[in-house]
Amino acid sequence: MVRKIGFIIAILLVVGLLPLLAQSGSLYGASLDESAILVRLINTRTDGVGVSVRMGSLRLSAGVPGDATPYHPITADIFLLRYQGAGTEFIPQTDTIYTLLAGDAELSIMIDTPHNDPLRAQVYGYNPPGVSSTSLAFGTADGSTLIFPNIDSGNSQSLGVNALSIELGVFAVNEISEVQTPPLARARVEMARGSSYSLIPVRLPNGTYELRVHRASLQTR
Repeated sequence: MVRKIGFIIAILLVVGLLPLLAQSGSLYGASLDESAILVRLINTRTDGVGVSVRMGSLRLSAGVPGDATPYHPITADIFLLRYQGAGTEFIPQTDTIYTLLAGDAELSIMIDTPHNDPLRAQVYGYNPPGVSSTSLAFGTADGSTLIFPNIDSGNSQSLGVNALSIELGVFAVNEISEVQTPPLARARVEMARGSSYSLIPVRLPNGTYELRVHRASLQTR
């Protein structure tokens, strides 16, 4: 079954622009300097292997696939991130939030959008490199309402929504921007106000997909 993207009902009262990082009520703490750099590591592997990445004196570790670290503040510097025998240069910018996705083959660096609305939840959709040969869409598991209608490989999008309990799905998008149903994978999300939830699809060795959900947190020094 094919569902046209051209007409999409916005889900859960979308927030247009998110406020600044240091504003009161932020997930990241009102006392955090607005120029802060935050980084976290998410294990998106499918083979049961734990992952670890070092940045100077900070070592981020996610023990099993599906694990995620809190966001950690770091200082501006030039880092060489070692993963899977390769090195990736990482030059974090001030007032920026990063997620490192540690997959089976590579380490991907994604830039996140801050969430500081205490009355809403944030939903984040990721399309990690190598997971799908097509763009991906995210929405209700039955495909009736789309949150993110089209996310290209290697990109992500975020949205402020009302907090509720809902089953969400990830969908393939074909070459003419049509969303394909049924979903590749689905997951239930129990949202809370002021919290941020990442939706990360992974492709398993048998060719099926899994949709993993991560609730963001902050680790201060």
